[in-house]
Amino acid sequence: MKKLLYLLIFTVFYDVQGFSQVNNIDYSLSLKEALKNPEEITRLKLKPDDIKLFLKKKEQFKNLKSLDLSNCNLNSIPEGITNLPVLKELNLANNQITDITTLNIGMLDSLSSLNLSNNKLTTIPGNLLNAFREKDLYLKDNQIPNLSFGEKELSQLPVYTDLKEAYKNPGKVYRLALSNLTEMPKDLDKFKNLQDLSLSNGYLKELPAQIGELKSLQKLSLANNQLTALPASIGKLSQLKELNSSLNPLKQLPSEIGDLKQLKVLELHACNLKEIPASIGQLEALKSLRLSENLIGDLPESFGNLLNLKSLTLARNQLSTLPESIGGLKKLENFTLGNNQLKELGKGFGDLKNLRGLDLSSNQLSKLPVEFGNLTELKNLELPDNKLQKLPESLGNLKNLQNLNLQANSLTKLPESLGRMESLKDLKLWNNKLDVLPESIGKLKNLHSLELLENPIKGLPDSFSNLQNLRSFQFDTKFLDKIGIAKLQDNLKGTLLPSGQTRALIKSFGL
Repeated sequence: MKKLLYLLIFTVFYDVQGFSQVNNIDYSLSLKEALKNPEEITRLKLKPDDIKLFLKKKEQFKNLKSLDLSNCNLNSIPEGITNLPVLKELNLANNQITDITTLNIGMLDSLSSLNLSNNKLTTIPGNLLNAFREKDLYLKDNQIPNLSFGEKELSQLPVYTDLKEAYKNPGKVYRLALSNLTEMPKDLDKFKNLQDLSLSNGYLKELPAQIGELKSLQKLSLANNQLTALPASIGKLSQLKELNSSLNPLKQLPSEIGDLKQLKVLELHACNLKEIPASIGQLEALKSLRLSENLIGDLPESFGNLLNLKSLTLARNQLSTLPESIGGLKKLENFTLGNNQLKELGKGFGDLKNLRGLDLSSNQLSKLPVEFGNLTELKNLELPDNKLQKLPESLGNLKNLQNLNLQANSLTKLPESLGRMESLKDLKLWNNKLDVLPESIGKLKNLHSLELLENPIKGLPDSFSNLQNLRSFQFDTKFLDKIGIAKLQDNLKGTLLPSGQTRALIKSFGL
C-alpha cells in the first residue's frame, strides 16, 4: 500500500476551494422537494436524516451530477451511492469516515472530483489512487502517513525560507528553501514529511550523511555550492525524483546514486566529473540527464540501460567515442553532444529512432554512418564545425527534418537524396568546399532560408527556380556573375539587398 502511495501520480488538493461547483448547490432545496421532479435535479445537498430515503429513491435521480454529503456524521460511505451513472462531483468532507473500501470506483466512471477532506482516513486504497491519477482528489485533514504529492500539487504548497519558523512545526513542512548557507542546519531529520529541499546558491563544502534520513524527499537542489562529494547515504532517498547538484566541484559520484530508483531528473552540469559510475544504468525511471561542461572521457556500457531517458546533454566534455549500448536509448528525443572529440558515431547510433533534436557541433566527425538515415523523426540537426567531407545518401530519409546546419565542414558535394527532405526549411552550408548544388535541391518546396557563404559556387542548377518559398539566400558577392542572379531574381520576384561582402535574396510577399 505504501508503495502505491509513492508511485502513483494523482491530483491531490489540500484545500477545498477547488470544489467550487459543489459549493454552488442550492442548499434551500430539500430532498422532498427534489423528489417531485427528480429527473430535473442535477445538484443536491443532503442532511443526515435524508440519506436513507435518498438511497431508496436514488434511481430516480438520473441526471444528478453533484452530490453533497458533507457534515452528515458518516462513519463510512453509504452502500449503493455508486449507482449514479452521471455523477461528476461527490463531497464527503467533514465526516467521521475511517474506511472507504465500500466505494466502488469501478462504477463511478463519470466521477471527476471526490472530496474526502476532514475525515479519519489512515490509508487510501490503491485502486482509488489509480482511478484518480488524472482527476481531483481532496484529502486535507486526514491521518494518512507519508502521503506523496504529485509535482503539480507540491509546487502549490508554501515554501519555508526561515529555518526558525520551519522548526516550530517541522511535521507540516513540505517545502524548504535555504540559501547562502555555510553549513548544514542541525536536526534536519526532524522534517519527516519534507518533500522539496533547496540548498542552492550557498557555500556548503559537505553534505552530512543525515540527508539520507529524509525519506519523503522528492526534490533536492544543491546547485552552486562548494561540495566536493555527495555522501553514500544519498542513495537512501528512495522517493527522490529530481536531483540538481550542478556547479559543484564534485569530481566523482558515489555508486549509491544508482539506488535512486524513482529519479526522473538528474542535473550535474559543470561538476568537474571525469567519469560516471556504472551504477547510473540502474536509474531506469530517469527521463532527463544533464552532464554538460565536465571532463568525462568515456561513458559506461550501462548507459544503454536508461530506457526511459528522453533528454541527454553531454556538451563540452572530452568524449572521443560512445558506448555501443547507446542505441538502447529508444525513447531519447533530444541529444546534445556539442564540443567533444568524437571522430565517429558507431552503428548503434542509428537505433535512436525517436530523436527529434541532435546537436553534434564542434566535434571531429569526418563521416556519418549509413544508419544515420534511420533517424527519421529528426527535426533539428546541428553538425557545424566538424570534418565532414561527404554525406551518406541515406540522409535523404530524414523527411521530417526542418533545420540542417552543416557550416564549417569540408563538404565538396551534397547527395542527390537531399531533395527527399520535403520538410526542410533552413539549410546552412556556410564555409564548405561546394562548387555545385545537386539538381534535386529544387524539390525542397518548403525551403525558406539557404546560406552558401564562403563556398566556391560556380553556378546554380536549373531547378533552383522551383524554390518558390525561399525567403533568404546568402552568398558571396564575388560569385555573383557566375550565379546569374538576374535570372534568379526574375524567377523568384525577389529583391537583392547588399550587406557587406554578402547579398541576400528576400522574397517579397504579394509580388
